Amino acid sequence: MIRRLRRPELDLPLAEAPASRFLVWASAGLVYLAVLAFAVAALSDGRVSAEADTVRTVGITLPAAEDPAAAAAETGHLLAALRALPGVAFAEPVPESEVATLVQPWLGAAGRLPRLVDVAYNPGVAPDLAAVRAAAAAIAAGAEVEETGTATADPGPSRTLRLAGIVMGSALLLAGVALVVAVTRLSLTVHDDSVGLLRLLGAPDPYVARQFEQHALSRGLLGAVLGFAAAMLTLLAVAWLTDSVGPAGLRPVDWVLLACVPVVAVLLASLAARLTAMLGLARQR
Repeated sequence: MIRRLRRPELDLPLAEAPASRFLVWASAGLVYLAVLAFAVAALSDGRVSAEADTVRTVGITLPAAEDPAAAAAETGHLLAALRALPGVAFAEPVPESEVATLVQPWLGAAGRLPRLVDVAYNPGVAPDLAAVRAAAAAIAAGAEVEETGTATADPGPSRTLRLAGIVMGSALLLAGVALVVAVTRLSLTVHDDSVGLLRLLGAPDPYVARQFEQHALSRGLLGAVLGFAAAMLTLLAVAWLTDSVGPAGLRPVDWVLLACVPVVAVLLASLAARLTAMLGLARQR
């Protein structure tokens, strides 16, 4: 089976041309680079998705108040103002028992406790600290605002890298198509006498074009397998060295999509060879 795949039985001596060996190794290189480019896009997409799912929080510290009723009213006004801000999922005061556990060791038993308010934003929404500070300052003088959760990186570079990987991978697949077109045209010229003989024997153009299609399919498939295997070894080596197999690395669906790259490359190569051969044969009439 593998032997027939490497050298299918054709009526034209296409496998004997030097361009045949060049097509195998060129296809392998293009598939290798295309898989790596799409892997970069997949990694970047995973980073964008992780950043979009991150919930960011803000903590507000209000000065201690002597009048409990006034303090409760002030906190209520602040919570209403915070909940009206865009992107805020919830705003709640921290219970006094938790505040005491956090700060009383530094204040002592007689120290008055500050009031703390936690604000959480919807996933993927960056806190507008300026708006929070303005809302807090308008209600409670001396309020302090700071982001308490882990700040995520700007998703812009990840989106740019994702787009670049998709564009680069697609360009490499198109380069493979252009390569097959060029090799098929060259083969039509080199084997012009053999093609004419097949026609004299009664072979229709679709039959002759199928010779070039099968040749491109076998050569492209061999190159795609070699390139994909090399790309997988590279990705697994990088994942092992960087310990990125997991949430920060490629997801299972990414591996499946990467496995589709050589399949698409082979299908495009065979289709390009057939169409190029049909057009070339039509011009030779």
